[in-house]
Order: sequence, then C-alpha cells, then structure tokens
Amino acid sequence: MTIKYECDRCHEQFDKKKEMVEVTVESDMGTFGQMITTLHYCRKCSIYINNAIGIVNDGSYDGRLKE
Repeated sequence: MTIKYECDRCHEQFDKKKEMVEVTVESDMGTFGQMITTLHYCRKCSIYINNAIGIVNDGSYDGRLKE
C-alpha cells in the first residue's frame, strides 16, 4: 500500500508530497480558541489559491466578485 497525497480543491492524487503546496490557515474561533488548518493544493490549484490570498491581502477584494 502506498501513501497518496490529495489536492483539497480538485482531489487529484499524487505519489510525492513535494508535488503539493501546503497552506496553513489560522482562524480565531472566539471562545473556542485558535484553529490551525493545513490545506494541500496541487500545482494547478495553487495558482487559484495564491491569487485568492493575494486579492484578500492587498485590499483589492471588496466582498464581491470582479466583473
């Protein structure tokens, strides 16, 4: 049995961990404390998540999709 690594977005599976991008998300859950989640993305889907993080972090996201 071999270990498979799966993309959290498209669910494509890979044999090697180095083919995945890891993104760690920290969320303040109020009275529940802080939650840390690690998400894994393939190279194709990492473009989408990197764009999403960039849009949110540079302030250009105003709560709706761009036309």
